[in-house]
Amino acid sequence: MPIIININETSFKTSVRDLNSRLSSILNDEDMIRYQLAERIDWMNEAVIAIANRQPQSQTVTGFLQLDEGCKQILPQEAVKLLEVRNNLNGDGSEGIAITQTTLTEMDAAAPGWRTGTKKPSVRQFMFDDRDPKRFWVWPPAVSGSLIDITYLRLPQAITESEPNLPIPDEYSEAVLNFVAYRCLMKDSEYANGAVATGYYQAFLAALGMKEESEMKASPNNGANR
Repeated sequence: MPIIININETSFKTSVRDLNSRLSSILNDEDMIRYQLAERIDWMNEAVIAIANRQPQSQTVTGFLQLDEGCKQILPQEAVKLLEVRNNLNGDGSEGIAITQTTLTEMDAAAPGWRTGTKKPSVRQFMFDDRDPKRFWVWPPAVSGSLIDITYLRLPQAITESEPNLPIPDEYSEAVLNFVAYRCLMKDSEYANGAVATGYYQAFLAALGMKEESEMKASPNNGANR
């Protein structure tokens, strides 16, 4: 089983308890009588999934993957798809040589015996097949335990009552809050809360839209920033 050290999780600081406390104030339900904790947790999970559907980058994992011996590698169980492989990690944790991408077809044509080559502590190239998104290949074959720096997309992690923090970066916490408030208030839509609930849902969509626009403007790939 591959070992991943997720350096993104340092930004997961919004506690479930604090978010729930803010919800209680919004809903005027400090004792969680009308809107019980279990259903609030369910809607937090629904919010995380809704955000991931609109902004998959909210569920990216960047970290250090421990390679298996050989060429074929597999991502952790939570992974959906490999996004990027950047470089090797040296024994002292510093960045090692870069890893470039090629294709299986090109490697097979250039060096048919590449899968049986000498195992090395650092790899130079990786290959990925969209038809098999949780696996990738490296060359030269890896020594077991070698570390590389990667990013992959993962399934949203489930929130439970015992979970300390939201499994999503802090910049999405307001969107989660607005979504859960919307779902709670929709319970009472027959009592004139429908318009208020819709307002929270619009705030949820606006938060995601503004974040996406901000990220596009700030991106180094945006020619206006060069």
